[in-house]
Amino acid sequence: MEILHYHGNETVSRMYWEHMYHCLYLLTQAVTCHADVDLVVWQWVEEEEHPQPDFSGNMMCRNFNGLKSWLDNVGFGVDKVWHFPREGGEIDIAQEQGYLEYLKSSGSM
Repeated sequence: MEILHYHGNETVSRMYWEHMYHCLYLLTQAVTCHADVDLVVWQWVEEEEHPQPDFSGNMMCRNFNGLKSWLDNVGFGVDKVWHFPREGGEIDIAQEQGYLEYLKSSGSM
């Protein structure tokens, strides 16, 4: 893994690893939930013993610039997420036991 590319010789923090695992989980979830299910046609190609897949389908990608523009106009910065105060009466979602054990063992709790 190319951690040194971003962090030089410094030691990466626990928060870095938690962020990386979280991002990888979200990327995996996105690929799983939005996987391309278009048909891939197999064709006979001269000089080949078996049919070959034709990946030249006409795929339509999402408009990333449009999505980014929309987020910039309606979203809010991550810096604001960490400053939501509790107002009282909130119901906490139960944390996974394995994660709680991890936090305790790492000295974060």
